[in-house]
Amino acid sequence: MPKREQRPQPLPPPGPAPAVASAARLCRRRGRDLTIVALGPLTNLALAVERDAAAVGGVRRVVAMGGAVDVPGNVTTDAEFNAHVDPKARDTARGWGRLRRPRPSSR
Repeated sequence: MPKREQRPQPLPPPGPAPAVASAARLCRRRGRDLTIVALGPLTNLALAVERDAAAVGGVRRVVAMGGAVDVPGNVTTDAEFNAHVDPKARDTARGWGRLRRPRPSSR
């Protein structure tokens, strides 16, 4: 009889807490051990900053996908989708001071 394939256990379902509350709680608990990687619009990050700036401000760094340096944007000639759909969140995150200017590293 062939061996049964080992499969990973399924992840638990998402908890009942809203994403913003969960993000702020995680930031407070993990602090400098946490790097936030934002692959979409910065809406939840901006709301977490407004909710608990001290907790979110304690993370090691934030890496956000939200623009292009030497090429046109993917929504307009100068806008990338993640920044375009929620410019207020992008501005809140920028004003918070944790996002750095892009550094082109590949061409």
